[in-house]
Amino acid sequence: MHAEKPFIEISVGRANPSELPIVLRIYAEQEGKLNNVGCHNTWVGRNSAGLVIAAVTTEEIKPGWISLRIGGVDPVFERHGVGSQLMTGVFEELRKMGYRSVTVDLPTYKPSQEEFYKKMGFKRLDPESVVLHL
Repeated sequence: MHAEKPFIEISVGRANPSELPIVLRIYAEQEGKLNNVGCHNTWVGRNSAGLVIAAVTTEEIKPGWISLRIGGVDPVFERHGVGSQLMTGVFEELRKMGYRSVTVDLPTYKPSQEEFYKKMGFKRLDPESVVLHL
């Protein structure tokens, strides 16, 4: 039986230039598009010490519609509620910015990702992606 991992509270905000190398290190574990990762479209989750432990990068598809291109949590902090907090904070900010829909392309070889996004309220859009209406 596995012990329950403790919840780690984070704050969510835009990445600053000095944090981008950390973001890219987190993304190195992911198989996603690393082009166009910048402060203008990357959100980070910082722990209580102010260290980046999670990130997600977005790309506008059209006005009101945005895609999560790549995201990840530092493996040391996985299963601590960090990803859910990051997504909730990012969705709040996107809603304030006028976005109404968020999509994610899901790799078929990572079924756990689909489960995560379903828990966050996403619905199947097509065989390869899910959508959340904000």
